[in-house]
Amino acid sequence: MTNEREIKLIERFGVLIKFKWRNPFTRGNIADLLFEKGFESPPELRFPLIPPPSETSLIAKKDNTIINYVPEERIIMAIGTNIKSVVSAFEILTSSIEEDIGLKLSETSDYIETTITARILTKKNPKEAISNFIELSRLKQFKKVFGMDSTIFSLRLVPLKNNPTDYEWYDITVEPLIISPKQYRVNVVYRKPDLKKTMEFTKNIDIIILKTIEIIEEEKS
Repeated sequence: MTNEREIKLIERFGVLIKFKWRNPFTRGNIADLLFEKGFESPPELRFPLIPPPSETSLIAKKDNTIINYVPEERIIMAIGTNIKSVVSAFEILTSSIEEDIGLKLSETSDYIETTITARILTKKNPKEAISNFIELSRLKQFKKVFGMDSTIFSLRLVPLKNNPTDYEWYDITVEPLIISPKQYRVNVVYRKPDLKKTMEFTKNIDIIILKTIEIIEEEKS
């Protein structure tokens, strides 16, 4: 590890479109367009996704990225374990929807959402870093309840003024990976109605995750 921290494993990475109505197009229609652009009909999954998507919703595959379409839930998404591959597949998907089908996402979607679950390897102790990041004076009261001193095991960041049901939202959870004393498990949800802004975040999500860990691990002055 050349730096202080690095992404060790991506468990799951996805980018989705949430439409304003159900069935914006047929499975066959979007699948045929994707097949023309180098996608294949998806066989059984040969790479781990936690949790796996429904087999009946898989419509196309390119490299290790699959396109998952659930029209009843107004969702279509690209899912995989490689950031560049998923971003590439999603960009082909969005161009097919906007240019070939003729649906402008700015008018037909509620939001674009990015999710990732990743493991981050660090030289520091994640449990200690998270504990030191938070002011813990009020936690002393829990000793009366549990009989032992308490600390914070995970850190969860959300917007100060937004709600989880808002179309503009992020939810970032950072916690020690239980099976490894030198790794974090990070889960990110980020969504906005604006495709361009969401993709700017998405393309830099690895840098954003590492910067988040860097801030947590910074020594207090």
